[in-house]
Parts: sequence; structure tokens; C-alpha cells
Amino acid sequence: MCVKKIVFDISKIEFSRKDLKKGITLPTTLTTELAEDIGIHLGDGSMNIFHNPHGIDYFYKCSGHTENEKEWYDSFIVPLKLRLFNLKIQAKYLSDNTYGIQFRSKAIITFYHKIINLPLGNKVKTIDIPKILKTAPLCVKISCLRGIFDTDFSLTFKKKHKNTHYYPVISCSVASKPFINSIKNILTELNFKFFDGKFTSLDKRTNHTKIIYGLFISGKKQLNKWFQLVGSHNPNHITKFEIWKKFGFCPPKTDLNQRKLILNDIINPLSLENNGPREI
Repeated sequence: MCVKKIVFDISKIEFSRKDLKKGITLPTTLTTELAEDIGIHLGDGSMNIFHNPHGIDYFYKCSGHTENEKEWYDSFIVPLKLRLFNLKIQAKYLSDNTYGIQFRSKAIITFYHKIINLPLGNKVKTIDIPKILKTAPLCVKISCLRGIFDTDFSLTFKKKHKNTHYYPVISCSVASKPFINSIKNILTELNFKFFDGKFTSLDKRTNHTKIIYGLFISGKKQLNKWFQLVGSHNPNHITKFEIWKKFGFCPPKTDLNQRKLILNDIINPLSLENNGPREI
């Protein structure tokens, strides 16, 4: 239960004329919704302040998979930004072949950077859960973890000892050691059992080896516990879990639309275990 209330001093945050015209507002307390929003940013968000001949540009972007995460952006992230900041935007297909949101706002970028302490620019190797969240009530940490799960984690199912993909594995791989350690701290506080390690991976674009920090949460009990304690707002994760609960397995390499057809009993999930869907 959330008891401790964390209040922000936003009196020194400056609003641009466009912010004022759009009616942008800022949160004054650390809520579970804001914590989830921060978790989403930690996974898929980026922001920066650019100086150009016309002035200063405060730019924000958050994006994901064009098919599997479109519904999540439209039905959850866009309304979340509206509730938190009175930001009226629409998600769209972006030039880098992703789907998401991007906007400009001096007040929101300054709030994220100065109040929440989220970094500007490239954050891949240095990102971490902000200190203000590390000392927050557990329910706030859980909400942040949910946002990270919905962006940076994957949910897969292995065959292991059967002919179907029945064995669940929640996993996360990041380049920032502080970030993975902070995630591990929350998981430990929630009494999750996990395996973690340091791995090397070949970046095919540069042909250089990079260091990756990963963790893995495996098994039926752990997955059920995850959806009881942490949950998800991302249909990409939710449909996998629902198929697994309904059928006892979840075929690999399915997209969101296929999984909806499975849940509506239009596609037999067993057919996708054998390379190709068929109607029931």
C-alpha cells in the first residue's frame, strides 16, 4: 500500500509559449501512473535539447514495434500522456520504421530531466532507475517495473521436455549495469527467483563485441506471480500470457493479430507449432 507521498517542487520549471497555448500541465506528486510512464521511458524513450539557429528545441520520442505495439501506444500510452501532462497527441508510424509518439515541450522535457533526473541524449550504457523511484513505496516501484517490462523485457516459451512451447521465460538484456542492478533490487524486494549474468554479443552493424547484462525469470509459478504482482498493460505480453493460461502453451514467433485469432478460437495454436496457421 502506498503511504509515503513524494511531492515535486515545479515552481522553477519554465513553460514555453507553445506549452501554455497547449495547456500543458505537470505532475506535482510521484504517482503510480507517473512511475509507469518513467519505466516506459527508461525502456523505449529518448529526449534531448538541441540548439539551432532559431532557438532551442526540446524534443521527446518514444516508439516500439509497428505491429505488435501499435495498440498499446494508441490505447494506453497516448491516454497516459494526456492524464499526466494534458498532452494531446496521436501515435503514428515514424521514419525509423517504428510506431510511437514524438513531441516538443520545454516544460515536459525540463520536468523529466530536472525533477525526475532522466538523462538527455544517448542513455543506452548509463541509464538507471532514478533515485526518486528507488526510495519510493513498493507500489510505485512495481509500476515502474511494469513500464520497463512492457518495453525492455521479453516473454517467451520453451519446449524443454515437451513437444509444445510450454515453459515460460521472462528475460531482459540491457547495456547498462546500473540499470540491471536496480531492476534486480526490485525483483529481490518482491522475492522473485532469477538468474542473471554478463554476456558478450556481436554488433553486426559495427562488427564490434559489446557487453550485455541480462536476467531471466523462469517457470510457471514465477510467471503467474509476475502477472499477479506486476502485470502488464502491453497486449503483446498479455496475449501470450492468456494463450498460455488457456492452452498450456504458447507457440513461438506469433504476432499480436495471430494471438488474438488464437484467443478467439479462429486459429488452432497447435498449427503454429508446426509452421503455419489453419482455421479450427
